[in-house]
Amino acid sequence: MLTEYLYRTQEKIPITDGKVTINGESFELSDLVNSHSIQKDLAIFSL
Repeated sequence: MLTEYLYRTQEKIPITDGKVTINGESFELSDLVNSHSIQKDLAIFSL
């Protein structure tokens, strides 16, 4: 899970032109935010 990875590593993630690059993989920021699994993870973090 992406948010789990970010939480565990506390890594600073570069964001360029609305894209996030992690381990050489590029993700659209809007796709990540709109992703159901990401929303579920964020809901857990906000408890």
